[in-house]
Amino acid sequence: YGMVPTKMTMDMHMFGAMHAISDKLTVMGMVNYLENDMDMKMMSGMTSSARSRGLGDLKLSGLYDLKTWDHDRRLHLNLGLSLPTGSITEKSGDDTLGYPMQLGSGTWDLLPGITYLGQTGNYSYGAQVSGVLRIGDNSRNYTLGDGLAGTVWGSRKLSDSLSVSVRIRGVNT
Repeated sequence: YGMVPTKMTMDMHMFGAMHAISDKLTVMGMVNYLENDMDMKMMSGMTSSARSRGLGDLKLSGLYDLKTWDHDRRLHLNLGLSLPTGSITEKSGDDTLGYPMQLGSGTWDLLPGITYLGQTGNYSYGAQVSGVLRIGDNSRNYTLGDGLAGTVWGSRKLSDSLSVSVRIRGVNT
């Protein structure tokens, strides 16, 4: 091996907006500002670090209310598109950084999902299954893998301004 990563820190700042077009349809847009840092150990024993910072891919999506039961349970269809606006050419000196250090995917990505939400009194709960489906190769002739995620959550309202929640999330990429 030429180099082994020993530590990587990724910070993401998300900026988004949502607008309810109707009682059944909400549209959303989001872009991330990413800060990636990686420490590495070379085969020779020397250490090195790399950094990338900048805007990630732009995500546009919609949330459609498929079914509502008694105003306290809902089933939503999520459908989105990720536009390849984040850089996939980040470098450290003359060396192109690895996939995890790049700011975007470089591909157009479909973002499907379905969400169930329930609310009763001071409690709310739900589950979501979502995916990332990459479309084609990017300009560097590679494609990141497709992804699938599942989430379940529950929360309890303690007061008008405070609640506690728990979430379990599984991801397969």
